[in-house]
Amino acid sequence: MPPDAVDHEEGRRKFLSGPFEPGFGLLMSPTCSMHAQGAEGYAHPVRMLAPVLSIEHLLGTNAIKEAALPDLRTYDHLVNYLYLPPIEGHDFPESLALLYGAITIHHDYLEERRIAQLSKDAAVHLKFKLTAFYGGSLFSHDDFEDDGG
Repeated sequence: MPPDAVDHEEGRRKFLSGPFEPGFGLLMSPTCSMHAQGAEGYAHPVRMLAPVLSIEHLLGTNAIKEAALPDLRTYDHLVNYLYLPPIEGHDFPESLALLYGAITIHHDYLEERRIAQLSKDAAVHLKFKLTAFYGGSLFSHDDFEDDGG
């Protein structure tokens, strides 16, 4: 971590906050809010990203515990994070998106930098996680299904 990054610990929870080294991020802005309604292009240039850090790094900083890994990989049960499996060929290790650390950046920074896109099931799971994190409510994944395909 850069020397001006901070870790915050209160009670039994620990959170990391940036600035972080440049690296991976998870786009959290819904596509429907980015596209101009009834016109071509984008409605605005702002995108929201969650910083992504490797599980190895998060274990090393004690932000997550090794004992949580089996449930994390199976159930993605940590509300403050979104589990991301490794992506072969892109040097992307098993990681977590820090939902609590979302940042905004300009769209131009993202051009030609995408390495993957969430599957439909993964996009539904992201909606589930964001509702749990931001709204404090647990719904069924079925509540987020989009009949539009």
